[in-house]
Amino acid sequence: MAQVQTDGTLGNWQYTSPMNLPRAGFAAVAISGWVYAVGGYTDNGVTNTVEKALINADGTLGKWTFTTPLTVPRADLAVVEDSGWIYALGGISKSGGQPLDTIEALKVY
Repeated sequence: MAQVQTDGTLGNWQYTSPMNLPRAGFAAVAISGWVYAVGGYTDNGVTNTVEKALINADGTLGKWTFTTPLTVPRADLAVVEDSGWIYALGGISKSGGQPLDTIEALKVY
C-alpha cells in the first residue's frame, strides 16, 4: 500500500496483514471491497487454494481467510473479474507442467 503523491509518484510502501500461505506465481483481484489471492506456488508445489482479505477504509487489509478453492491447482495464471464473477484463466497445474487451456469461474455476488 503506497500513497500516490500530487506529482504522480508513489510514497513509501507499508506492510499490511500477511497471507496464510507464502505463495509465488499466483494471481490477485479486488472485487466488492475484498482482495483475492488465487492459486500459485507454495512450499508444497502448485496449489488450488484461494484466500481473501477485506480492504479496510484506511487501505490496510483485514485478516486473510481461505475461501472456495479452485477445481485444479493453478500457478502462473491470470485472474479477472466481471459482473460479480471471478475467472481463473490458464496457468499450469504442476511445476514444469504443460500450460492449461481451461478456465474456471466463480460467482462472488
